[in-house]
Amino acid sequence: MRYPHGKSILITGASSGIGLAPAELFARNGFTVYAAARRCEESAEGPIINIRMDACDEASVLRARGFIEAQGGGIQTATAP
Repeated sequence: MRYPHGKSILITGASSGIGLAPAELFARNGFTVYAAARRCEESAEGPIINIRMDACDEASVLRARGFIEAQGGGIQTATAP
């Protein structure tokens, strides 16, 4: 299968519940997962990389974006056809 946007994914609200479940699923299937949450222990090891980010705070989002880009996981926007 081809992955036009690479095998990295950002999931918000990924510290528990409905956000954590897809993060774990993608990680088990070979993706690098950037798991963003307002309250989490940041880590940059393994297939799930925890990032502290508040999606309602522009500075927090820009910091997370910079971190992801520094890790080599570029940001792409996918749109529906």
